[in-house]
Amino acid sequence: MSAVSQAKHQQNSSANNVIAPLSAPEGKNEDVIQGPIGEVLAQSGSVAVLPCKITDPGAGTITWVRRRDRQLLTVGTSTHSIDKRFVVRHSSTDWQLMIRTVTMEDAGIYECQVTSHPVQRNFARLKITEAYSIIPGAPDLHVKQGSSLRLECQLMAATEKPLYVFWYRQNRMINYEEPGVDVKLTLNGSILTVNKTKLTHDGNYTCTPSNARPASIMVHVIEGEKCRVILSLIHLNLARDARSLGKDF
Repeated sequence: MSAVSQAKHQQNSSANNVIAPLSAPEGKNEDVIQGPIGEVLAQSGSVAVLPCKITDPGAGTITWVRRRDRQLLTVGTSTHSIDKRFVVRHSSTDWQLMIRTVTMEDAGIYECQVTSHPVQRNFARLKITEAYSIIPGAPDLHVKQGSSLRLECQLMAATEKPLYVFWYRQNRMINYEEPGVDVKLTLNGSILTVNKTKLTHDGNYTCTPSNARPASIMVHVIEGEKCRVILSLIHLNLARDARSLGKDF
């Protein structure tokens, strides 16, 4: 049976099929899941795809249920839930539940049922990760006037690369047409470089990925002699902290 024919069969037969009740052991409110539970990891704000492999395309109506509240989400190719983020994408052997713009609240176990005899069940546990970004060297970075500056925005806990990463200095976007500043997108974030820093490059830099929380760093561009003094003080403080830690152990 073709995918189109199967879809029509699902819709036509849905009125003659009922959702199998979730069996619960006597004396317990929670029903026991029998069978393996596949795990799906999705990033907050992205599209989660939960698989449902079936062996007999014409076995019966295929439905998706959210386990925590027994909410019927889809019947055949139709979305039953009032939440239209839930849609079905199918082939002859895989009826996937797609959840658009997932949130942390979407995490949990989902069940795919095939109303055959006996009822076929597949389970998927959806886990949601919330991506964030970091800039190594934060919160403060001291650079000498005339030297190069390299800032890297790294995405953490991300399941997909960003569509874009915008860089801001003092709340002004500097990705484009900013003299002396070069920005490149990477698989894991973005890199901002300045070949020759000026005092005007001083300030707060923030990277804002399309799919992750932003990160900031304060860049201090210092004139030659002042830079030497400040770096010496930083090294002295680091040495003192190291000695203090040594005493503690």
